[in-house]
Amino acid sequence: MLKLLAWAMMIALTSPAFAGDAGPRVVVSIAPLHSLAAQVMAGAGEPALLIDAAASPHSVALKPSQARALARADLVIWIGGALEPSLHNAIAARPSRQQVLTLIDSRTLHRLAGRRQAAERSRPAGAGDVIDPHLWLDPDNARIIVRLITTRLQTLDPARAALYARNAAQADARLRALSHAIAARLEPLRDAPFMVFHDAYQYLEYRYHLKNAGIIRSHPEQGASAYHLRRIAEERRAANVACVFAEPQFAAAPVFNDPSAPAIRYLDPLGRGLPADPDLYQKMIIRLVDTLAGCLERAAGDKGVTQ
Repeated sequence: MLKLLAWAMMIALTSPAFAGDAGPRVVVSIAPLHSLAAQVMAGAGEPALLIDAAASPHSVALKPSQARALARADLVIWIGGALEPSLHNAIAARPSRQQVLTLIDSRTLHRLAGRRQAAERSRPAGAGDVIDPHLWLDPDNARIIVRLITTRLQTLDPARAALYARNAAQADARLRALSHAIAARLEPLRDAPFMVFHDAYQYLEYRYHLKNAGIIRSHPEQGASAYHLRRIAEERRAANVACVFAEPQFAAAPVFNDPSAPAIRYLDPLGRGLPADPDLYQKMIIRLVDTLAGCLERAAGDKGVTQ
């Protein structure tokens, strides 16, 4: 099957080039959102990235230079306090809501309730639920995020409204093609079980009907009790899980006292090591899906050999 890495080459060749004309000062919290904003802003300047992809937005501390960047920005784009808690006070102090795009509050996005238990399945968010903040891991949500950014920029900078609209149309076409390619790659793997350390992937799971068999940590900064780890190990064996995934932003200590447990592999939802440019979002998703699908495909092949 054609690897999604080929799509990254095509995307890099078709991405719009930047021009030197300075536009509004835009600050974006995390690298995937920064990439989407950069696609919309091509030719009108570059947005500033606040949190490096090597760091966890859940726990990063805001530096004085970052606080100054937030204060000077014409527009701040972030997910919300559930993902980037250290930004909450600085953003709340801004004088105008028009200067902040808080994506988790947008009802146009496909939002899911946070999963409080490892065995709980994905479901649409309802009244009173805490929203899972990892919205960008659904490429269809990324298309909506592009539209939200475009609308806000057109309001802020009407002289470049047509430019933003053209860039957004190009970004949407690439994201739509990317989503179709991911669906084709993952469709044969719908019933292949896997486990993750950090519950960050239910948007990807929901969109492409994947089978998450367990979550080791409900929150990345919290440990797991011995009882919980024993239960997860039992569930892993019962579900015959061959793929367990951690994230490079977090230390992943061994959790299974079981010589038959699979080796830990890493999914990166932020784009660590990739250039912070317009292509990062697509490359990040492609790399993540290749890692996930590659493990599940190998596991399926191994089972076919042994059966």
